[in-house]
Amino acid sequence: MFQFCLLILLLAPGRFFSALGKPQETLTVENREGSDSKAIPTCREASFCAFLQINPIDSNLDVLPTCTCTGGTTCSHSWDPNDGKSITEGHRQFKFCSNVLDTIKHECSAEEKALTGIFEEDKVTKIHLAYYGFLHCICPDHSDYPENSYNETETVEGDKKIITEYYHCEQFKTCKSDDTCHALAIGETKKIYYKDCNCPEGQTCPFELNSAYKTEYKETTDKFTTYSMRCQ
Repeated sequence: MFQFCLLILLLAPGRFFSALGKPQETLTVENREGSDSKAIPTCREASFCAFLQINPIDSNLDVLPTCTCTGGTTCSHSWDPNDGKSITEGHRQFKFCSNVLDTIKHECSAEEKALTGIFEEDKVTKIHLAYYGFLHCICPDHSDYPENSYNETETVEGDKKIITEYYHCEQFKTCKSDDTCHALAIGETKKIYYKDCNCPEGQTCPFELNSAYKTEYKETTDKFTTYSMRCQ
């Protein structure tokens, strides 16, 4: 699940909510421009700057900033598929600091690398420093970046560990009885939805929080309780 997913941030595409960055016991991230220790890092070239989701929990728009644009440019947090700086995939939208590259504007093939997520963390304390996300194509309808679709590499640069994850786009499969059909991450200011598979005919994936078979509390860029659901 671009598990940005944001987020992503919870976000993991892949490990629940990439966009949100990896779960940590602190909300502090390092600013790459060095001024504000609680600011998000500055964007890399071609990285998306925010992840937007119209969540089916309450139909509200939730925004997960991932980085800060440079050169006086701002990252739009408004849903707009026609602004030239957005890629829309169903109920989610990726925002960019500048116009979307033409090389991204095509539907992902089954074998194509669809999304790259780069996590930076302190190699000793494991404190999350930054998340950078890069789209390479557009995930088609009824598809997503499932947890088992990524490859991962780790490197060390000075006092930082760099974790790079490469995701592929896959069509949703039919859920098995012990699969998570979707997860709801409920935060103090945001609600994030991540779908994992389609329920079999005659079953639905619940949204009532008391139907969760598992709950988990995490602190990332916000404090979230994640509710994992199974088909009923």
